[in-house]
Amino acid sequence: PGTGKGFTANYFGKLFEPHFYPADTLDNIAGKYNERPAGSTFIYVDNTVFTGSPAAKQRLRSIITQPTIEVENKFVPSRLQDNFTNYWFASNEKVMLPIDLDDRRFPTVETSSKYRNKRKEYFVPLYHVSNTPEAYSGWMYKLMNEPISDDDFSELRQTQARVDGMMEGL
Repeated sequence: PGTGKGFTANYFGKLFEPHFYPADTLDNIAGKYNERPAGSTFIYVDNTVFTGSPAAKQRLRSIITQPTIEVENKFVPSRLQDNFTNYWFASNEKVMLPIDLDDRRFPTVETSSKYRNKRKEYFVPLYHVSNTPEAYSGWMYKLMNEPISDDDFSELRQTQARVDGMMEGL
């Protein structure tokens, strides 16, 4: 807790507004009525744990990898639409969801505790420096102009969090 996961995800999400959706439950992203999240490019899922539900695991796999998604809203027929959504999951739990040994959908990173609970000393000044039109423009320029190849993502880094998720998936 307090290492900047939410700060970073919400900051990054501002680059995608109005197509950013912060979610805090599985129903927010994989529930029956999914009109709002289905139109998002970037969804930040904060402190939601999926370890006990095989159905939730299957639903997450589907919405992450399928090129289309069925969109439902109350009182109107469902429709299919292209799926351009990217997900950022964050949790303070040791295991957020079970991961199959060969699963490619859930790369994991671990945050440093160097700035844990340093809100006044680190995160507030960082927010003031980075929450400017120039800073957002710089990030957007970097994201749009950084060359990325398939080789950049060919192997997932094995962090302890990923290993814990794989052990939970056995």
